[in-house]
This record gives sequence, structure tokens and C-alpha cells, in this order.
Amino acid sequence: MSETAPTVYLLHGNDEFAMREFVQSLEGKVNDDRAMALMDIVKVDGRTIGEDELRSAAYTIPFLNLRRLVVLTSPTARVDGKDKASRQRFLDLLSDLPSSTALVLVLDDQLERGRWKERARNQWLFDWAANAGGQCLQKDFTLPVSGEMAGWLVREARKMGGEISPPAANLLASHTGSDTRRAMLELEKLLIYVDYQRKVESDDVKALAIPDEQVNVFQLVDAMTAAEGSAALASLHKLLDDEEPLMISGMVTRQFRLLLLARAVIDAGG
Repeated sequence: MSETAPTVYLLHGNDEFAMREFVQSLEGKVNDDRAMALMDIVKVDGRTIGEDELRSAAYTIPFLNLRRLVVLTSPTARVDGKDKASRQRFLDLLSDLPSSTALVLVLDDQLERGRWKERARNQWLFDWAANAGGQCLQKDFTLPVSGEMAGWLVREARKMGGEISPPAANLLASHTGSDTRRAMLELEKLLIYVDYQRKVESDDVKALAIPDEQVNVFQLVDAMTAAEGSAALASLHKLLDDEEPLMISGMVTRQFRLLLLARAVIDAGG
């Protein structure tokens, strides 16, 4: 990242996978040497970090790199949007950042009846970004709608050095919906299956695609282990629509058993 690069990056949308990829691209620009880069990459959560801590993280001079990258998720969680003084302190922090800092604001959002919930609540921040000129780069990351997923899969397969046929892409999209994270994992698995030597076809998708209810169990277990209560409850409610509680309990137990078996294999040098 050069000295003329923005000091603030405002990332907004519901495509978590695409936002994470963009952040990773910024991390790669800190330094070609990953070990050196990590000395000046800081990730903090706006729900837990205090105002003084954030200022310290953002204003610290880089140690061994040209720039310092600070990634702030839930950036306005502790900013009182109705309090002008609270908002102004946050905007002053953004405006006064040294050129040696790149502060990335990651604002996850969801569409409700065609309207972005978090964007509406934080319009004051977007108004600042629109008038900040080259100081701020604002990017939107929106999940593809269902009709766009097949084309998205074809393009991503090419980026990864492989190919997937349109019928296979359509079939895979019917399994994943607009969940780009899951779609990417499934696509990578399929490309490895064909060894990148031929196109992924519909029969390959039929042979390897994970059933939706199993994916929901993965999501539930991931959320449980990360102590993300709301996400875990959301996954649980989805499962309860189609499965009995005892069945769900058995499926969750099975996932933890598989994790324990995998850990045992790794510990044994496998």
C-alpha cells in the first residue's frame, strides 16, 4: 500500500466472504514477508474496544512496514448514533488518521424489505465517506441473487484455475443459494475432485454436494464453538423446521465426534 492510498476503507454489505477476501488483499500489501506484515496488522472488534484503545491502535506508527493495517469489525457498535458528540469524536478520529495507517471498517449488514438495516442506522458515516475524497474508499459487497449464482460459480472456478459447466453450476447454486462462503468451499472440493483436469459436471455435484440439513449442522456447530449465540439459535431454528430435537442432538454429537477423531488423527501424525 502506497502513501497515497486511502487511510479509511469502509466495507459494507452482506457478502462476508467477499469482504474477507478484500481484507486479505490489503494484508498482502503490507509486506511480501508474511511474518513482517503481521507485526503491523491489528484486528479489533468495535463491540469490545474502547475509544482510547482504538485511537492507540490506529495512531501507532508502523514497526517495520510502510503502513499499519487496522481492521475494525462492527465499527459503530459503541458509537451513539443519536449523540452528535459521540459521532463527531469517531469522525474526528477518522479524519485525523496518519497517512501511515489504513483503517478498515467492516460493516456487516442485511437487507430487510429492500433496505439496508445498518446503513440506515449509520447514514452519518456514509455521508462522511462520500465527502472525504481520496481519504476514504467505500465499497459495497452484496451477495449475488439466486439467478446470478451460477455465473458467479463459473467465474470463480476460472479464477481458481478450473472450470465448471453451466448445468453443474446451476445445480450447485440450487444447493448453496447465495451463500458465497459455502459455494466457494463446495466449488474448491469439486475442483480438487476432478484434479483441475476437466470441467466439473452435474454428476460430480450430485456425488459430492452436501445435503442442506448437514450444512445447517455445520453452521450450528461452528456458531456454538465460536460462542455466537444468535447465529447458533438461528441455525437451530432452521433445523427444527425439518428435524426432531433428538435427531438434531444426534447430528450435533456426530459432528463433535468427527472433530475429535480428526484431532486424534492429526496428533498421531496423520
